[in-house]
Amino acid sequence: MKTYFLLALLGVIALIPTMASAQTDAAAPSSAVPPARLPSQPPMVRIAPAANDAVVVVNNFMIALAAGNLVTARELLDPGVVVIYNGSIRGSRDEYMAKQAPADADYLQKAQRQLVRRDARAGSNFAWVISEKLFRIQEPGKTSTLSVSETMLLAKAKTGWKIVHIHWSSRPVAGR
Repeated sequence: MKTYFLLALLGVIALIPTMASAQTDAAAPSSAVPPARLPSQPPMVRIAPAANDAVVVVNNFMIALAAGNLVTARELLDPGVVVIYNGSIRGSRDEYMAKQAPADADYLQKAQRQLVRRDARAGSNFAWVISEKLFRIQEPGKTSTLSVSETMLLAKAKTGWKIVHIHWSSRPVAGR
């Protein structure tokens, strides 16, 4: 798995400069909206046709996680998935689902989410989906907005695309 992951990562690095500039109308589904709204802007989306099915898996994973449907979210992850958040390894599928996924689901249920940018590419057995999102949470007396960068690497399995790596990093957005 380590060799496969390294090759996959090198493949992503090699593909980044060759991203197509064609834009599509694909966008992630929106969630329930708390009172403080994010600005409405169309996302910049560049999805190679070969990556469409992989993007569906990424969207379905996030939809399931945001709905608290951890069974479905788990099914979309490869057992050896590596989940990283802000420099901290959250573990394999079972570790992530047991320890971090419930808190992520709770956060996503409270947050308004906006896709800002998405790029996706795929080969015959490997795909990557890179997204930039804004998450806004309104709490009593306080609204906080995070800019989240998300990379998901997927491998083709007998049953379809499976997420083999997730890397999320975030930073607060001032003035939002």
